[in-house]
Amino acid sequence: MAESILVGLLLIGGASVSYQKRWLTAGGAAGMVVLGAAIDWAFGLSGLLIIFLFFVAANLISNGGRSAETRTVVQVFANGGAPLLAACANLAVGGPYWSAAFITAVASASADTWASEIGVKFGGRPYHIGLRRRVAPGLSGAATLRGSIAGLFGAALIGFFGAFLLHRDHLALFFVAGTVFTAVGWLGHWLDTLLGAFLQARYQCRACGVLTDDRRHCEMATAKVHGYQWMTNHTVNALSNIGAGVLGAIASVWLSS
Repeated sequence: MAESILVGLLLIGGASVSYQKRWLTAGGAAGMVVLGAAIDWAFGLSGLLIIFLFFVAANLISNGGRSAETRTVVQVFANGGAPLLAACANLAVGGPYWSAAFITAVASASADTWASEIGVKFGGRPYHIGLRRRVAPGLSGAATLRGSIAGLFGAALIGFFGAFLLHRDHLALFFVAGTVFTAVGWLGHWLDTLLGAFLQARYQCRACGVLTDDRRHCEMATAKVHGYQWMTNHTVNALSNIGAGVLGAIASVWLSS
C-alpha cells in the first residue's frame, strides 16, 4: 500500500514538473499519470523505469532538436497506447511475452522519435518512399540516413535497457534479447515510415503548393491529395508501435524456446 502511494505521488510530481516545463499540456500530464499507473500495476518498477527513460530521452532530443513542442494527451497515448495495451493484456491474462511486447512497443516509439527529431534537424532533405523523390523535412513517409541511424540508437536505448532489466543475471541472454528488442523496435520505425508514405493523409497548400501532413498551411485550409483522412500521424504512430509489440511478443516465444 505504501509503495503504491509513493508511486502515485512520484507520477503526479513528474506530471506536474512536465506541465510546468511545458513538455506536456494539462491533458497530457493527466494521461501520463494514467499510463504510468497502469504500467506500474502490470510491470512494476521495471516498467516505470523503461517508460521514464523513453520520456526523458524523447524530451531531451525534442527540446534540443527542431522544436520544444508541448505534447498533448493524444500524443501521449499515440506513443503510449501500445505499451498500455501490453500492460492491460498482462493484467488480464498474464504471460512472459507481454513484457517483451511492452519493451518493443516503447523501443519503436523511441526509434521514431529519435529518427524524426534528428532527421529533421541534421538530416537535410529526406527521401520520400512513396513519392520517390526528396521532399521538405517533416513530411511523413520520408527518411534520411542520419535520422534512420538515430532511430536505431533510440531503439537500442530502450531495447538493451529493457533486456538488462529482464535478464541482468544471464549475460548471453541479455545480449540476444537486447539485439532482438532493438531490431524489432527499429522495424517499428520503418513500419511507421511505410504507413506514412502510402496510407497516411497527405495535404497540399493551396497557396504555396508545399506538401504537408497538416490540414492548414499559410493560414488557410489545405487540399487532401493522398491517403485516408482518418490515417493521421498519431494513428500511424499507434499502429506501428502495436505492430512492434506483436513482433516483440512473437520474438519472446522464440527466445524462450
